[in-house]
Amino acid sequence: MEKIRQLLLHLFSERDNATPDVVRIVGGILAFIGGIEYLALSAWNVIVNKVPFDHDHYGEGLSLVIAALGAAIAVKAITEHKP
Repeated sequence: MEKIRQLLLHLFSERDNATPDVVRIVGGILAFIGGIEYLALSAWNVIVNKVPFDHDHYGEGLSLVIAALGAAIAVKAITEHKP
């Protein structure tokens, strides 16, 4: 359990690994929700509406959101103070 906590703290904190980073937390949550939404919408389209799901356009939109969050993290990393 301690290893999982350390991994999450390392992924979602600033360089000091103690201060939570809001951009990384929101980005992780949005990427996770985007993946769940992808599965739910594709199942809904196929099962309920009985039409094929357009994977390409959804993937393009989600990848743009994730790329923008990655760019925000990169800019924040450049401007962070080094410990």
